[in-house]
Order: sequence, then C-alpha cells, then structure tokens
Amino acid sequence: MFTLLSAMLRMLLICCALMLSVAAAVAQEGAVTRQAAFGEIIFNEIMVDINPAPYSLPSKKFIELYNATSQKFDLEGYVLRIGDRDYALPIATMDAGGYLILASDASIFERYGMCVVGFQESRLTVADKHIELLNKIGAVVDSLTYSKDFYNDKDRCEGGFSMERLDPYNNCTGILNWHSSNDLSGGTPGRQNSVYKIYVDETIPAIDGCQLLTNSTLQIDFTENVKTVDFTIGGQKPSSQQIDGQSVTFTMPEPFKSGITKIKGRAVDVCDTESDALTAEVNYTPLKVESVYAVSSYQVLVNFTTAVSEYENENFVLENGAMPSLSSPVNDGSNSILLTFADDFAQDSKMRLTIDGVENNIHDRIENQNITFHYHRVGEGDLIINEVLYYPSVGMKRYVEIVNNSGSDIFLFGLVLSGYTSSGDLLRSCIVDGYTMLADGEFAVITADTAKVALDYNARGLLLEASRFPSLNTARGYVSLRSADGVVLDSMYYDNDMHSALLTVKRGVALERISIDKPSIDKENWTSASEQFGFATPGFVNSCSSDAEP
Repeated sequence: MFTLLSAMLRMLLICCALMLSVAAAVAQEGAVTRQAAFGEIIFNEIMVDINPAPYSLPSKKFIELYNATSQKFDLEGYVLRIGDRDYALPIATMDAGGYLILASDASIFERYGMCVVGFQESRLTVADKHIELLNKIGAVVDSLTYSKDFYNDKDRCEGGFSMERLDPYNNCTGILNWHSSNDLSGGTPGRQNSVYKIYVDETIPAIDGCQLLTNSTLQIDFTENVKTVDFTIGGQKPSSQQIDGQSVTFTMPEPFKSGITKIKGRAVDVCDTESDALTAEVNYTPLKVESVYAVSSYQVLVNFTTAVSEYENENFVLENGAMPSLSSPVNDGSNSILLTFADDFAQDSKMRLTIDGVENNIHDRIENQNITFHYHRVGEGDLIINEVLYYPSVGMKRYVEIVNNSGSDIFLFGLVLSGYTSSGDLLRSCIVDGYTMLADGEFAVITADTAKVALDYNARGLLLEASRFPSLNTARGYVSLRSADGVVLDSMYYDNDMHSALLTVKRGVALERISIDKPSIDKENWTSASEQFGFATPGFVNSCSSDAEP
C-alpha cells in the first residue's frame, strides 16, 4: 500500500514539474513574441555622415536600436522605414537592455555586437530624413525626423561622428535629447552612448504663434511638442482639435467674428508638464471690396480689406464683357489689385465691374459682386504747381509742392514731374508710382527723401518719394507736371530774380505761388517764402498766398 502511494506521489510531482516547465516555456515564448509598443525599442544612435570617415569605426552608416525594457523581443518581420522605402528585418532577438545594430553590411559591425542587414547604404542620407520602426502588426515603435541640428555641436556636425541619444528612456524632448558622439572613435555602436544621461524636463509649453487657416479654423504653434490642450476661443469651445507635434489645429462651430478674438487655455507637453495659463489674440478681417477707382484711362485699382492670393484676369469683368489683359498686385502683400484693360474708357463715364471667384489666403471668397466706378480724365489745371525749392541749403533736399485744384479727389498714379534748363533741355523726370488719393484742395510734396524733408522743413500733407527726382538748375529753369496719360497739367518758370528784392541770399528759399487763380507761367505770381516760416512751407498754405485767410 505504502509503495503504491509513494509511486502515485512521485508521479504527481513529475506531472507538476512538467506543467511548471511547460508554463515557463509558454511564458518565455510569450515574452519573446509580444509586439513591442511605442518607446520600448528606440532609435539610440545614428551614423549618417561618413565623409570624413570616423576615426576608428568602419566607414559605413548604421542605426543602433536599444531595448529600453526588461522584456526580450523577437524583431523578425519588423519593418525599418527610411523615407518612403521599407526594409523587413531578418531574424534578430533583442535582450532586455540590449542593442541591435542595423547596417548595409552586417559582417563589418559584428565585433561591436549583434548586427543585421537593415537598409541600403545610399538611402540613409545626411539630413532631413524621417525614419520609423514598425512592429509586425504595423504599429509604430519609434519614429524620428532628424537633421544636422540634432548634432547640437557645430564642431562635429560635418561628418565622422554619429548622433547619439542622451536619455533612452525619454521620448518627449525631441532635438534636445540628441547630441554628437563624444567618443573619439566617432560613435558607440553596441554599447552605452558617450552622452548618456537622464534628462529632466524643466520647460513648460508656451504659445509661439497663431494664425487663421480659414474663417473657422485656427492653428496655434507651441514652443514644444504637446500631448493635450484645453482652450476656449472667443469664449467658445472648439468643435474639434488636431494635434501635430508643436501645432494644434482648432475647428470652430461657426466662423469667427470680424475683429479681435481672444484665446485662453492650457497645454500639456509629451513629458506631462502642464503650462501656465496661456493667452493670445487673433484678428479676423473678412475679405470685401473696399473701393474701385479708375486711375488712368485704361487702368482700374481695386482695393480689398485684406490681401488676395487667388485670382485670374477672368475674375474681373466689365459690363461690356471686357476682361483685363493684366491683373497684378500693387506691391507684395498689398490689398490692392491693378487691372489693365486694352481699350480706353470713355471720358466721364460710369462703368460696372463684376468681381467673382477672388480669394485670400484663408479662403474667404468674393462671389458675383458688382461695383460701379467713374472715370474722369485729369486735365490741365486740375493739379497745379504751388511751391518749388530748387536751390536748397547745404545738406537739405529739393522739393516741388502740388495742390489739387480740380474740385474732386484725384489718384496720383503715374504722375510725371520733369525739370528743364532755361534753354529747354530735359534735366530728369520722375514718376510717382504710389496709388495715393489726393483730396480736393490738399497738398502733396514730391522729393527724393521724404523723411529728410519732413525733418528739415516740418513738412506736412502727403509726402511722395521719387528716386529720380529732377536735379533742377540752381539759377533758372522750368518744371512741368504731366498725368499718366501724357496731359500737361501745369508748368512754371523759375529764376533767382523772382525772389523778393529784400533777400540778399536766395539759397535755401522756396518760391511760393501767390494765387491759384493766376497762371503758373506768370512770374509776378511767384515770390519768396516768408522768413517767419523758415523760408519754406511744404505741405501747407503758402506764407504769401493771397487766397489764405489773414
């Protein structure tokens, strides 16, 4: 009986041992075959630039993986993605805390540790390349977009050294977690990095900028990668938000209102560090047509509330069906478009312009809007020369002052100012390219340096700078003013004898027009500016004007 019990007990112990052995084997098998999750196997070192060659490492590129867990992993079938090319990894097992070197030739790196063929040498370029490691089910285990900035070392970023990860257990610091290898051989494949250290996150996310993408979507850029955000925009919660590294796109349930919208909230970075209370503002101006003017007999200026980015000639049509042969912005980033037509407009005509399909950079769109504009050809006497400083003091600038005498507002586009010698030889002409309106009765001062004229003469009114301002003879000569259409608007003759007889020094003294009703060519209609006003009155009523109130 005892023998039978003893035998049964022995058999029971053997079965238990077998069961424990099988369980251990199953557990071990499960440990090896479990798929690595994100951050468990990481890119730990990259050699991408071997020109010049490393000091004592093989002159070949490599990628080092590190198992940052206490778990063993079988990497057969895992995929290394470099740019748009995938490479399936061969049989390879990574022990807990172990390294695996990926190269184009495994035999060259065998003495540094476990190495398998992982990529084609030419595919791993020097900079600006995205690499990923994917497990067997296609989940991303680690990803990295590196550049030369990842060296964080101006002396070793030109080749011959690898880029090493500082803290293999930290996935939240990006470029701050990388540095060029400090090992004199050029790198540390198969062993702990020379720059290894535990990183402590001491930064908090802050807003780096914000911009409208459409009239209902907003992008906020942060100073570092963020994991979660909680914001209100104009007192409302966004209907959706999408995080992409350092940027978050918010979609609002309805379009923004015109004007400034306040933004408030907090953000948490990928290291779980929460920001302080964050605030910002965004200014939304809906795209509208502000005004339309005929600036010459064949050109129309369309002013918008914001700069437009999408338009063609066919987006602008006159009521007679004519489209411009050219449509172009006045300046880069300008809110104004100049339309040039093939045929001249009729004098004193009213026309309707239809604008359709014009968009700005946030996709606000103008559709089928009709605007009426009037064309009046600027004629003789509409703009007149009112003051000329042709012989300035040392270090000061010449100028010509004009006044709008037309009874209506005038665009100064294409205005031509010319200077002639007393014998009629052209000195030089300048063209006023500004699309500025001069109101009826207002003054404009044309000069080569508006800032200096404003400072030296306390100039007022509209200041127009012209790079080819006429040199003007210092004793006598002519000045003429023509429109963009070639119409002579005004001209005058100047001479030192036209100054006041009481003046002993004529230099630095402007000639002023006495009356706008008398001809400019009449010498008796000009005299010296008053000493009381510094011998010059650019941009305001002449000191000797007979039309001014006492």
